[in-house]
Amino acid sequence: MASVPSARILTLIAAKPGLMRDSLLAFLRAINKIEIGVVVSASEAVVSTVRRHQAQTLIMDGTLSEEASLLQLVRLLKAERPALNCVVLANSLRQQRAFLSAGADHVLLKGHLDARLRIAVMGVPDLVAE
Repeated sequence: MASVPSARILTLIAAKPGLMRDSLLAFLRAINKIEIGVVVSASEAVVSTVRRHQAQTLIMDGTLSEEASLLQLVRLLKAERPALNCVVLANSLRQQRAFLSAGADHVLLKGHLDARLRIAVMGVPDLVAE
Protein backbone atom coordinates (compact mmCIF):
# COMPACT_ATOMS: atom_id res chain seq x y z
CA MET A 1 0.00 0.00 0.00
CA ALA A 2 1.38 3.44 -0.94
CA SER A 3 2.09 5.92 1.80
CA VAL A 4 -0.29 8.83 2.22
CA PRO A 5 1.27 12.28 2.55
CA SER A 6 0.29 13.94 5.82
CA ALA A 7 0.25 17.50 4.49
CA ARG A 8 -2.70 18.88 2.58
CA ILE A 9 -2.31 19.09 -1.20
CA LEU A 10 -2.68 22.68 -2.39
CA THR A 11 -4.74 22.49 -5.59
CA LEU A 12 -5.53 25.21 -8.12
CA ILE A 13 -8.65 24.93 -10.29
CA ALA A 14 -9.02 26.34 -13.81
CA ALA A 15 -12.58 25.99 -15.07
CA LYS A 16 -15.38 28.18 -16.31
CA PRO A 17 -18.20 28.88 -13.84
CA GLY A 18 -20.99 26.36 -14.05
CA LEU A 19 -22.19 22.96 -13.02
CA MET A 20 -18.97 21.10 -13.86
CA ARG A 21 -16.81 23.48 -11.80
CA ASP A 22 -19.28 23.51 -8.90
CA SER A 23 -19.41 19.70 -8.87
CA LEU A 24 -15.63 19.47 -9.05
CA LEU A 25 -15.20 21.87 -6.13
CA ALA A 26 -17.79 20.03 -4.03
CA PHE A 27 -16.09 16.70 -4.74
CA LEU A 28 -12.62 18.02 -3.87
CA ARG A 29 -13.79 19.77 -0.71
CA ALA A 30 -15.06 16.43 0.57
CA ILE A 31 -11.49 15.08 0.51
CA ASN A 32 -9.80 16.17 3.72
CA LYS A 33 -6.24 16.10 2.34
CA ILE A 34 -6.98 18.53 -0.50
CA GLU A 35 -6.84 22.28 0.02
CA ILE A 36 -8.47 24.32 -2.73
CA GLY A 37 -6.32 27.35 -3.46
CA VAL A 38 -7.29 29.76 -6.20
CA VAL A 39 -10.06 29.10 -8.72
CA VAL A 40 -9.64 30.84 -12.09
CA SER A 41 -12.14 31.12 -14.93
CA ALA A 42 -9.86 32.05 -17.83
CA SER A 43 -6.83 30.38 -19.35
CA GLU A 44 -5.01 33.72 -19.37
CA ALA A 45 -4.95 33.68 -15.57
CA VAL A 46 -3.57 30.15 -15.20
CA VAL A 47 0.15 30.87 -15.74
CA SER A 48 0.29 33.87 -13.41
CA THR A 49 -1.69 31.97 -10.77
CA VAL A 50 0.63 28.96 -10.94
CA ARG A 51 3.66 31.26 -10.79
CA ARG A 52 2.27 33.10 -7.75
CA HIS A 53 1.24 30.05 -5.73
CA GLN A 54 3.24 26.99 -4.83
CA ALA A 55 0.44 24.53 -5.50
CA GLN A 56 1.23 20.87 -5.97
CA THR A 57 -1.67 20.27 -8.36
CA LEU A 58 -3.51 22.13 -11.11
CA ILE A 59 -6.84 20.75 -12.29
CA MET A 60 -7.87 22.30 -15.59
CA ASP A 61 -11.00 21.83 -17.67
CA GLY A 62 -10.02 20.89 -21.21
CA THR A 63 -12.71 23.23 -22.52
CA LEU A 64 -11.47 26.31 -20.65
CA SER A 65 -10.25 27.79 -23.94
CA GLU A 66 -9.48 26.58 -27.45
CA GLU A 67 -7.61 23.30 -27.34
CA ALA A 68 -4.44 24.50 -29.12
CA SER A 69 -4.00 27.27 -26.52
CA LEU A 70 -4.51 24.84 -23.65
CA LEU A 71 -2.01 22.37 -25.10
CA GLN A 72 0.56 25.16 -25.31
CA LEU A 73 -0.32 26.17 -21.74
CA VAL A 74 0.33 22.63 -20.48
CA ARG A 75 3.71 22.57 -22.27
CA LEU A 76 4.68 25.92 -20.74
CA LEU A 77 3.61 24.98 -17.22
CA LYS A 78 5.42 21.64 -17.31
CA ALA A 79 8.57 23.35 -18.66
CA GLU A 80 8.50 25.94 -15.87
CA ARG A 81 7.29 23.66 -13.06
CA PRO A 82 8.01 20.01 -13.92
CA ALA A 83 6.89 18.88 -10.46
CA LEU A 84 3.45 20.46 -10.86
CA ASN A 85 0.85 17.70 -11.02
CA CYS A 86 -1.15 18.82 -14.05
CA VAL A 87 -4.57 17.16 -14.28
CA VAL A 88 -6.76 17.91 -17.31
CA LEU A 89 -10.44 17.00 -17.58
CA ALA A 90 -11.13 15.96 -21.18
CA ASN A 91 -14.24 15.34 -23.27
CA SER A 92 -12.87 12.68 -25.64
CA LEU A 93 -10.18 10.06 -26.10
CA ARG A 94 -8.62 12.20 -28.83
CA GLN A 95 -8.39 15.14 -26.44
CA GLN A 96 -7.03 12.83 -23.73
CA ARG A 97 -4.19 11.69 -26.02
CA ALA A 98 -3.39 15.27 -27.07
CA PHE A 99 -3.03 16.52 -23.50
CA LEU A 100 -0.96 13.52 -22.45
CA SER A 101 1.35 14.17 -25.43
CA ALA A 102 1.64 17.81 -24.33
CA GLY A 103 2.91 16.70 -20.92
CA ALA A 104 -0.13 16.59 -18.65
CA ASP A 105 0.39 14.14 -15.81
CA HIS A 106 -3.19 12.88 -15.85
CA VAL A 107 -6.00 13.39 -18.36
CA LEU A 108 -9.33 12.16 -17.11
CA LEU A 109 -12.46 11.75 -19.15
CA LYS A 110 -15.40 13.70 -17.78
CA GLY A 111 -18.05 11.37 -16.51
CA HIS A 112 -15.47 9.06 -14.93
CA LEU A 113 -13.94 11.40 -12.38
CA ASP A 114 -14.72 10.19 -8.87
CA ALA A 115 -12.05 7.60 -8.04
CA ARG A 116 -9.75 8.57 -10.90
CA LEU A 117 -9.63 12.20 -9.79
CA ARG A 118 -8.81 11.22 -6.23
CA ILE A 119 -5.96 9.02 -7.49
CA ALA A 120 -4.64 11.75 -9.82
CA VAL A 121 -4.47 14.33 -7.04
CA MET A 122 -3.54 12.15 -4.07
CA GLY A 123 -1.51 9.48 -5.82
CA VAL A 124 -3.20 6.85 -3.66
CA PRO A 125 -5.69 4.48 -5.30
CA ASP A 126 -7.34 3.16 -2.14
CA LEU A 127 -7.76 6.38 -0.17
CA VAL A 128 -11.32 7.18 0.84
CA ALA A 129 -12.60 10.70 1.44
CA GLU A 130 -12.31 11.69 5.08
